[in-house]
Amino acid sequence: MTDAPVPTLARYDQAAPEPIRITVDQVPSGFAGTQATVRRMIELIRSGAKDFYVRQRAIDVLFAERVPPKDYLGEIEALFRFVQRHLRYTRDPHQVEVLHAARRLLALRAGDCDDHTILLGALLRSIGHPVRIVLTGPDPRRPKLFSHVYLEVDFQGTWIPLDATMPHGPGWSPNAPTRLVVPLNGGRRPTGTTGELAAARHLFERFTAAPADRTTVVRASRVMPPVVVGLGELVGLIYRSDKWEPGVPKTYIHFMERRPILAADPRGRRLFIVGGRYRITERGIEG
Repeated sequence: MTDAPVPTLARYDQAAPEPIRITVDQVPSGFAGTQATVRRMIELIRSGAKDFYVRQRAIDVLFAERVPPKDYLGEIEALFRFVQRHLRYTRDPHQVEVLHAARRLLALRAGDCDDHTILLGALLRSIGHPVRIVLTGPDPRRPKLFSHVYLEVDFQGTWIPLDATMPHGPGWSPNAPTRLVVPLNGGRRPTGTTGELAAARHLFERFTAAPADRTTVVRASRVMPPVVVGLGELVGLIYRSDKWEPGVPKTYIHFMERRPILAADPRGRRLFIVGGRYRITERGIEG
């Protein structure tokens, strides 16, 4: 009796042929255009991380670089060096913003800072590393002007900069006066439905004219008690916010048109606004 031959594993060495899908959008000017571009980058990172071919390429790099199992810092450096060495920095066509899928970048082997961020983000996420996007700008007097983007990866609670367009190692980041962090919402999620979170992010971005750069989990009772103590009419609100100008907070005053009741719980530890007609818009508090 002879041993059965060991079956050969079929490897996904080349991307399966597929039609090239090109999406053409009108990108708004200014900060709205930056927001639209970042949203598309996040979609491409997420979809690339789920692409089996991208994941296999990441694993092949780890084997080629002899990264030991569970050497997570070694994985980060190996994939960073791979993108740094194999993706040539090449500008987009004149006056055209081009974003490529991670699989396409592995074949093209060229792209600008957006593309370096997409490919490295997809490779790292495909093997379990949380990442986020960082935008930088050259002029502190224009906090919504951004000219560069790179990636950061979470390693044991520390975010490590990874700018694969520059001839530096992991941990280096440009000394830019303006910096905006945009998460991909990985890691711990706050309580709430996906729809509620999406609606909350949308409202925040409308109100502040800035991307929702973080989600914070706060322990708090979400139920209004059956009995509250009326304290009086709420005439107005004074609040401080850096809406419209990130990093430059200002004080705002809003007088309520239809005054709601300011109330407290029976122990006097929580405040509630009861009644009234108002809404939050891109112009601020209305009503």
